[in-house]
Amino acid sequence: MATIQRLPPEMLLHIISFLTLPDLLRLGRTCRYLHELCDSEAAWHHIYTPLPLLPPAPGPARGPPSSTTPKGCTSRAWDAASSER
Repeated sequence: MATIQRLPPEMLLHIISFLTLPDLLRLGRTCRYLHELCDSEAAWHHIYTPLPLLPPAPGPARGPPSSTTPKGCTSRAWDAASSER
């Protein structure tokens, strides 16, 4: 009888890499073999991989605010800061 446990571990890990976190946890509760496989560092690598730092978004250089309210700004804090100048 063919079972998923007869697949090579490398193939199972590839299949596991497509699972969401809840699905990975559920699969790990089905049997000891899959628990060990789902608990391995290789299985968790695709879920917890540090994201690279993104470069700053292009745009105007940030400097001190001007005395005019920016277009679309309706913040009371901005109005209060502008009136103190």
